[in-house]
Order: sequence, then C-alpha cells, then structure tokens
Amino acid sequence: MCRCLFGCPVALHARKENVVRLLLSVENRALLKYYRYALGNDPDYLRFHGASTALRLCTVLMLREDPQLVLGGDVATRDNCCVLEALEEAIRRLDHEESSVPQLLLA
Repeated sequence: MCRCLFGCPVALHARKENVVRLLLSVENRALLKYYRYALGNDPDYLRFHGASTALRLCTVLMLREDPQLVLGGDVATRDNCCVLEALEEAIRRLDHEESSVPQLLLA
C-alpha cells in the first residue's frame, strides 16, 4: 500500500528498485545527501514538503536519467513506485553504505 500524501499524485510508473538505484547514482548523490540532511534536521520534512519534493525528484530523474519514467496518479499496481518511498529507501541504503565503510584512524 502506498503511504504517500494525497494518493501520491507524483507516483512514478517504474519499479522502486530502479528509482532507488538512480537516486544512489553518482549524479544524484548530492541531491540525496541534501534530503538526508533535511530529514535529519526535521523528521516531519516530507509531511510538509512531500509534494514539492516528489515533483523535484521526478523532474530530476526524468531529465537526467530516464525520460521513459512517467508521472501519474494511479498506483494500483505493485510495479508502480512512489518516489518518496524510493527516496526514504535510498537514504537508508546510503546510511548503511557509509556506516559500513571502515573509518580511518587518525594518529
């Protein structure tokens, strides 16, 4: 069940895993870190800025990465992806990735 705001009018007709992969790419890493920082400072960030965040992410992904991604409001099938859910998953993976990298010991 999609938990995005307002039935997610900016659902992506793409598989969630593909969107997560795109968000974790080198080209989108700075944008992903921006949203991680925003959510770290304000856990309710997506509650108030969900629609604008979703539109921005969809636009960036379609322009930079995959012009075949389609915006739409019908998330009835399991193959459709809510971009906000993909964002949260990408942030979790980024956190895990960075926490599993051994820290250099300074002498």
